[in-house]
Amino acid sequence: MIVRSVEPHASNTLERSLLVMHAHYYPNPKIEGNDVEVIRQNLQWLKENCNVVPLSEGLRCLERGMTLPKRAVSMVVDDATAGFADQGLPLLAEAGIPYSLAVIPGFVESGTRDYKMARLMHMGGHHFRAKGRTVLKKAKEWFRLKDEKEEGVDLNTLFVRARELSDASLSELLNLLQVPHHNMMNWKQLRRLTGTGQVELVSHTMSHPHLRHANEDWLEWETLGAKRALEGATGEPVDVFVYPYGHRKDANRKVVNALQRAGYEYGLLTRKGITTGKTCRFRIPRVNAEVPETVFRKHASTAGWAILYGSRPADENPIECRSRGRGAEHSNGVNQP
Repeated sequence: MIVRSVEPHASNTLERSLLVMHAHYYPNPKIEGNDVEVIRQNLQWLKENCNVVPLSEGLRCLERGMTLPKRAVSMVVDDATAGFADQGLPLLAEAGIPYSLAVIPGFVESGTRDYKMARLMHMGGHHFRAKGRTVLKKAKEWFRLKDEKEEGVDLNTLFVRARELSDASLSELLNLLQVPHHNMMNWKQLRRLTGTGQVELVSHTMSHPHLRHANEDWLEWETLGAKRALEGATGEPVDVFVYPYGHRKDANRKVVNALQRAGYEYGLLTRKGITTGKTCRFRIPRVNAEVPETVFRKHASTAGWAILYGSRPADENPIECRSRGRGAEHSNGVNQP
């Protein structure tokens, strides 16, 4: 088995490394590793063969130069959908392992102003390049806006103008654009989870867009607004941010600066790799956990990822990775040398 066969060659790295895995765990027939029994067996294997630690605890251990148990793994579940509450939540409770739940607070409470804005700005997500362009054109016609060449400018202009609308006008615009609703876990369910001691809530923006499109007011709403909404609803600090779609282009200097201003300590991608003391705290990699059993065991191999990525530089294109308020001695890394 990969974990045991390569572990002796990576023992030093393993004691100062953390593997972060990600999943959604809601019913999706398109995902081969999404079957209930497959998820159950994968989680049980993870529990028996790895040391599953809370995400924030693992990251802070690395930051302080502390030794982690070998095969240290943290699990992050994205989106907090109602489907996850039906499928993944019971399976994780059954496994009894700690995990972080990435919440999109704009979608949590339907009918609110934030919910309406989040539905609108989700246009900046993965649907944008197809249907979104047509929808955006309709919105611009509704506002009688001039055509803009840059899509980011278009979306940011839409955010600013929409925020000035009355609730009735905003609802009219959403109906015109036929923007879909989102079925997510509610605040009561989320607060109940935080009380179990098994779950940590982390931020996943207000509307789940590609952040590369966002500037100024819209970017602040997606980052600081999401943090305030989560902390206000739960009374718990939120230090971790999960980039929607997890692409490195969305973790650019502009976005990282916004995360620092908002007070986040860490940012998580979906880029493959393992987290060590050399990892940029705002470009932490994650490995897919929604895969068939045989693939899952390879993906959960902390030793394998340590061999592949343990000695790789923090980033090919370094950016400022300090957390907000930290001095020059706390730069460019989760664990400081």
